[in-house]
Amino acid sequence: MSESLLAPSAFAVLLMTASCVSSSSAGAHVAPRSTTEPGSAALVSTDDLEPTTRPVPTPEQRYWLLRDEIEALAGSHPWVGHYESSGTDTHDEFLVAPRNGWVWSTRSVGGRRYRGAGTVREVGDWLAFDAAGCEPDPHAQRMRLPIRWGSRRYLLTASSIPYFLNLLNSGRERGSPSRALMTWGRENVPEGEPELPPGLAESRFVSPLCANVLHVEPAKADAQALNARVTLDVGRNRGVFVGMEFYLHAETPTYFGYVSVRAVDETTCSATCRGATALDPLEVGARMCSTRPERWATRP
Repeated sequence: MSESLLAPSAFAVLLMTASCVSSSSAGAHVAPRSTTEPGSAALVSTDDLEPTTRPVPTPEQRYWLLRDEIEALAGSHPWVGHYESSGTDTHDEFLVAPRNGWVWSTRSVGGRRYRGAGTVREVGDWLAFDAAGCEPDPHAQRMRLPIRWGSRRYLLTASSIPYFLNLLNSGRERGSPSRALMTWGRENVPEGEPELPPGLAESRFVSPLCANVLHVEPAKADAQALNARVTLDVGRNRGVFVGMEFYLHAETPTYFGYVSVRAVDETTCSATCRGATALDPLEVGARMCSTRPERWATRP
């Protein structure tokens, strides 16, 4: 049983692209779209904009420059946007546009804190964010994948892609989008399907992907029940990925819960029990699907 998706697959290649570029020096895998002159910073431009050089703006200056550029290009550019996400006590903003680059800030009760800013360039399907004008937050992700879904836009890190796919496949994201993802136009209910690059499209299931439990490995007596594992009869050949979730589907379930895939082979996968399934382990033959049941059973 493989413990990752690094066997040849489009999904793995897509994630490896982000990993390789993120760990290399800027420009190692793709030629920048602008030139740099001594004492100035390159501002990436699209084909219809002339390469521009000027003194590096401060993060706050860049924020307002981006606001104006986004307003001018909104709706006519594939990834320009004012993206937002929310936590328990914070609200993140991520502004990005080709001429003025990007800026990331967090608002809380203590005010606004700038966490990174710089230039942006395209690397295949991904965007690479290079720092300029400030020291970036150590948690800043240099690579993000832009996704369009109607009038809604996403900027996904490699680690958030499985989470995003699970939201799509379970049916939760269309009408009630997650506030944990960097999104622009969250209030819009998108039509049709999201525009996914090769490697992700194969793991988007418009119709539910269902599987049967082949084997159940109960948790050890001295281990937490969450460590219980099951084997399902679907694998990489059906688009299953590490982190994918399957939900229990039964006519009269006595409990609810789901399993999260931890390892994938060509025709099977191994998953860890989550939710109430961790307390009442699944039985061989149980049916699980990628969509969440409309009505979840409650424990007696």
